[in-house]
Amino acid sequence: MKEIYNRRSIRKYQDATITLEKAKEFIKAGMNAPSANNIMPWQFIIINDKTVLSQIPTFHPYSNMLNYAGGAILVCGDRNIQNNDGYLVVDCSAATENILLEIDSQGYGAVWLGIYPDGGRMSSISELLNLPAHILPVSLISYGLKVSDLEPNNKFFDDRIRINRW
Repeated sequence: MKEIYNRRSIRKYQDATITLEKAKEFIKAGMNAPSANNIMPWQFIIINDKTVLSQIPTFHPYSNMLNYAGGAILVCGDRNIQNNDGYLVVDCSAATENILLEIDSQGYGAVWLGIYPDGGRMSSISELLNLPAHILPVSLISYGLKVSDLEPNNKFFDDRIRINRW
């Protein structure tokens, strides 16, 4: 549970290379997320080319940290595996959260950058990364070696809980 409470959106990174093997460890956690009917419709793209990373802020207004990140992971849904976009997005979101928790557990920092359902972001990242038509880009995770730690989350809103009925 420590990672759930410690995980924060980290946007500042040290200048450090993150290996492909490390990125694959992060993705392994994503591949172990729950999915509807255990279909696992996800596909992942590791982006570690600084030239490619630097192009994303031209169309994603909240992604300037990619200029300093060790890399990024694009979490996509494969419509050839799951043809219901609702389930596909939920499944990819579960995978995204697992990746974020794994990144934190290994001492790195990350931030979830929304791609879906923003049509401009979806089409731009699809074009940049040559995604086939059946691949739906859902989320982008920027990651790197953190500059500093943030205080753990302490979010609990008792007024948002109902028992049995509204």
